Amino acid sequence: MFDDDEVTVEPVSGHLRITQLHEIAMYGKVFTKMAELAVYGKAARNLITSAVAALNDRLAPAVQRPITGLRPLVWSVRRGRGE
Repeated sequence: MFDDDEVTVEPVSGHLRITQLHEIAMYGKVFTKMAELAVYGKAARNLITSAVAALNDRLAPAVQRPITGLRPLVWSVRRGRGE
């Protein structure tokens, strides 16, 4: 959501362009609430790092190699919609 004129939604199978004012208002409310619940910056990095560590611990017996490469994910959050 970039402004009050249009909302773009990208589900797995396509692309939606929302232009009806009452629908844009609904997305605006949801976006605001999600932004209030989100964590940013160092707190976000710590949360992601903890989740990756927990996943590695859980999958360790089945996976030869741990999950790495947190930097591209964090870069994408910083450059995209995160900070």
